[in-house]
This record gives sequence, C-alpha cells and structure tokens, in this order.
Amino acid sequence: MKKPSAATVIAALAFAVSMAVVLASSSSAEAVTWGAPVDVAATTGNSSQQIAVAPDGAATAVWSHFDGTNYIIQAATRPAGSNTWGTLDVLSVTGQNNTYPQIAIAADGSATAIWASDDRICAATRPAGSNTWGPPVEISMVSTFAYLPQIAIAADGAATAVWYADDGSGGYVIQAATRPAGGSWPDPAVDTPVNLSVVGEISFYSEIAIASDGSATVVWQHSEGPSGYSIQAATRPAGSNTWGAPAVLSATGEDAQNPQIAIASDGTATVVWQRQDGLSVNSIQAATRPAGSNTWGIPAVLSAMGEDARYPKLAIASDGSATVVWHNTDGFAVNSIQAATRPAGSNTWGTSSELYVTLEDAQNPQIAIAFDGSTTVVWAHEDVYSAHTVQAATRPAGGSWPDPVADPPADLSAAGLDARYPQIAVAPDGATTVVWGEVGSGLIQAVTRAAPTSALLIVSTAGSGSGSVVSSLAGISCGATCSASFTLSSTVTLTATPASGSTFAGWSGACTGTSTTCSVTITGATSATATFTVDSAAPTTPGAAAATTASTPTATAAAPTPPSNRFRALSSRTVGTSIITSIRLPSAGRVTQRGVYRRVSSARRAACTATETVTRATTVTLICHLEAVATRRAVVVTTTFTPTGGTARTTTRTVVVSPPPALPGVTG
Repeated sequence: MKKPSAATVIAALAFAVSMAVVLASSSSAEAVTWGAPVDVAATTGNSSQQIAVAPDGAATAVWSHFDGTNYIIQAATRPAGSNTWGTLDVLSVTGQNNTYPQIAIAADGSATAIWASDDRICAATRPAGSNTWGPPVEISMVSTFAYLPQIAIAADGAATAVWYADDGSGGYVIQAATRPAGGSWPDPAVDTPVNLSVVGEISFYSEIAIASDGSATVVWQHSEGPSGYSIQAATRPAGSNTWGAPAVLSATGEDAQNPQIAIASDGTATVVWQRQDGLSVNSIQAATRPAGSNTWGIPAVLSAMGEDARYPKLAIASDGSATVVWHNTDGFAVNSIQAATRPAGSNTWGTSSELYVTLEDAQNPQIAIAFDGSTTVVWAHEDVYSAHTVQAATRPAGGSWPDPVADPPADLSAAGLDARYPQIAVAPDGATTVVWGEVGSGLIQAVTRAAPTSALLIVSTAGSGSGSVVSSLAGISCGATCSASFTLSSTVTLTATPASGSTFAGWSGACTGTSTTCSVTITGATSATATFTVDSAAPTTPGAAAATTASTPTATAAAPTPPSNRFRALSSRTVGTSIITSIRLPSAGRVTQRGVYRRVSSARRAACTATETVTRATTVTLICHLEAVATRRAVVVTTTFTPTGGTARTTTRTVVVSPPPALPGVTG
C-alpha cells in the first residue's frame, strides 16, 4: 500500500496535535524527564546493541562492530551515578566474524556476554568488582553451526546459554550449556551441550528465563512442516541437570512465531508469541504455567480480532503482574504500539491500550518494569522523511498509560537521525537507560531517566459505612483527593475519621490494625484502604429513640456508582464517501458520531451524522455518509456516548477521507 505524502500526514494530524496542546495541562500522568543522548560508541560500523544493568546501577552495553575486515564484539560501561560511558573493551578475538551479542549481569555484579563467532558460540566474563573482561571461550561444538545465542543468570550466579545448532541430519536443534556458580563453562569437546528439542526436526529462535529457585525454562519456535510453526518449551527443575521433554504451548495447526518468556518471583511462567491465521493476520497469544505446575494453560488472545499484531515483548513486575507490548496494524496502514496487562493474582488479561498511533511505521517495541511497578516501553517511530526517532511512554506505578494525544510519547533521540532498534534496562532504584543505533553511521547512543525521587500513595475507602482519610504530610484528603506523590523515604501519617453513623473498622494494604492513625514510609508506589462500617448501635427505649432521631442525622446511603461512559473505538476507516467506525460501548445508552470538514471558502460545515441507541454493553458500527465534496479532505470526527443515567463523554479525532485511510479509533 502506498504511503501517504508528508503533506497528507501533516493535514491528518494537525487537529490531533492542537488537541494535544490543549489537553496536556489536564493529563494526570506524572512528568517523565529523560536526559540528553550521549555517545556510547562514537565510532561507526556498530550494530546489534544490547544493555544490562547491575544491582548497583552500573550499565553495560555490548554490540557488534565492523573493523573494516570483520565484526568484533565491543563493550562499554557507565558507572553507577554517572552519565559518562567508559572506554571501549574488545571481547572477541580478531580474525573472526562475531555477531548477535547478548549480555546478562549476576546479583554480585559480574557480567557475562555471549555471541556467535564464525558459526560457534563464545562467551566472556567480567568478574564482580573488576573492569577487565576475561578471554573468550567457545561453549558450542566446533564442528557444529550454532547461531543466535541467549543467556540468563540464576540468583546464585549459575549461567545458562541456549542457541540453535545444525544437528548434522538436516535439522536444527536447540542446545544449552550451563556454567555453575563460581565455575567455568564446560568444554564442549568433553561435555557436549544438551539437546532440548528433538534431533532431526527444525527448531530455532530460542529464549530463556530462570526462576528465583534456579529452575530454567527455554521456549523456541518449532517447524511443523506445511502447517507452519508451533511454540515449544522445556524446563530444567531446580537442583537438576536434566531438562524435561518439550511441551507444545500453541494450538495445533496454527502458525506461531517469535516466542518470549518471563518468570514471576513466585515461579509462575508466562510465554507470549504471535499467531498467524490463514489470512496472514497475526494475533498476540499468551500461555501461563502456574507456580509448582508442569502444565501450561490454554493460550489467551491479547490483541483485537482482525488486526495484525506482531513482535510481542513481555515483562513481569515484582508483584507478579505481567505486561505485553506489541506492534499493531489495523489493515488500513495505521500503525500503533499496544500493550495489555494481566493484574497480579489474576488469570485474565485486560483490554489492550494504545500507547502510540501513527500513519507511519512504529517498530521494535521493548519493555522494562521497575521494582515499584512503573513500566516503560520504547520503540522507533518513522517520521514523514522515513527517518526514525526513538520514543518512550511510561505508565506510573499504580496508574494508567498516558493518553497518546493528550500526553504524547517522549522523543529520546535527536530529530533527523535514523535511530532504530532501541534496547531498555532499568536499575533496582528505578533509573532507566535506553540504547539505540543509528542506521547508516552505526553510532550507538544512550539516554537515561534518573531514579525517581517520589512515589504515589493511593488511599481508598471500603465497607458499608463512610468516612474520610487525611494525611500529614499534606496531600491527601480522601474523599476529594485520594492520591498524592511524596518524597521517597518520607513518612506520611494517615488519619481515618468515620462519618456520623459509621465506625472505623480498620486498615488494609500498607496500613494494618484498628487505630485511626497509621504511619507509612514511602519506598515506592503504596496503597492503603480504610474500612468503615455502619454503626449498629440501637436505642433501648422509645424516648432514647426519639432523642437519637432528633439529634443525629440519618446516615446517607452511598451514592450509586454511575454507569461507565468509557467507550472505545475499535477501528475507523473510509470506504468511498463513508466513514465506518466500530465502537465498543460499556453500558446502555446513546452514541452519536458527527463529522465536519473545513471548506476553503467558508467555516466548517457538517459532513455526516450517525446515531444509535443500545440497551446493554455491546459493539456497534456507525456509518457516516459524507457528501462527495468531502473526499480527499481532513474530516474532524466527534464521537459522544451518553450512558443511560450517566454523564456524556466525547472524543475527537481527524480522518482523511479516501485516500488515504483513516486514523484509528481512540479510547474515550
């Protein structure tokens, strides 16, 4: 499909940009400040950059550098608390082609890098407390083609590397080697790497994750012949040297690709992948294996039906909640970055959120979650001149993703440079670092967002009664204001006061007990709930009853929860001179869509109106029939949903009538 011209894009997005300026002041997302880009490797000819962060906050990047004859593996480190990257270290030997490096850092701060070197897998280690990398060692068999390694390090320092290799019979097999804690990599000529997949079949693109108890799980893509690919996994239990037989995670007959895996602190493992149907449309799927179980659950679908979702990335927070991010195309040349989250303790994934929407390309999303639960996603966005800019969006701990129009993503790389393939890592204190490469020059740059200095405290009330909670330090007065940010390490005292006719029953969350006061030390995003119950004391005599009635006001029943007005436009497109929009409505009510466009010689003029009334939560399709003169114009579309018994909500967006296709829907 032909891309729209720069002029068309500017026209289509002009209204959205103006709305972003208006709405930015009302955004509830906290400001996120990134530093200026700095050079990691100022020389040219670099690619395949990766990054990892040590427990003390020191960051190490590795990449493949073309020295004019061969590719070599280089690394640089930025010390904790610094913004300056150190001198370049060469990890590989000369005279070989070295590609696709990976890096992992152990709990003691030691770093291990692995890469493919002339069809073999090599590894080098920098010990804890040292600035010097050891010599590279070969960990795959010399006689076997091996490629695309991955590495993970257990809590005790044991490292496991996986890759795929030619099995000598026309197939590719997933292999693994483990370096014990405090030990060395096994000599592959003596201690042959372990085959995880079936020899004689075709398996590749492996990923590995290690649980807190030391058990390891590897997932990979397996060829099923003409029917496509499946996702398989094998696990090595804690304390064992033996890998289990492969398990199939994806459904039979589906074309499943690009698996990713992460394991929660309790041992729950989650795998995501993209699954292609017969029409070459991909959806994002996920399967979970509960802690202590050997059985994977039935795959869940995370992305919207009928849209092309690809390249998922997965991260799990310290509380066990999981978030997946992916690239999405709606079939009408509209690209977006989307994310879905499965809350802690739940088996159900939430509805996907749009982090960014563009008529151009938005590629290679990556995700990282800080210890406090704040989540950052980065990607490369193509501008109208076909150059790319690295961008980022952050969901604060306990909060929601910022509205991509009201609070647009942050640009991390400088304009005009073709910056791509960002990688992200977050330190234990929350400092976040992103590295990327510039296509053409190969210059590698990095940008850092400092560790947060404050965190959100959220207060809520529960129970059959009513009351209020106030804080000192000042900031919370709930009822009205139930959340506020406080400086890290500060102590906030919460005081619960029951309303007349109610009794304070106790705290939950960060506060416990039945005292009306509670002190909370802010170490990260924190929540506390005050429970109030209706006072059950009753007068014992008629006179007392009369006195009570006269002197004590009757407790007011809690107001009913208003019906939701948060609708979502699932898709919006133009066909001929009509705008067709699919809208998901949360409750009974009336939805109206009205389009206007600006004529050259006069003010805006109505182009179309469509209305529908529904009696329950459902999905409707509204069709606005435009006047023929509106074609090839930017039409401002306003959608209003008024739930029965509730308040209206309105969103506005711009679509360009055929050609080009319309911008996607937004959440209201």
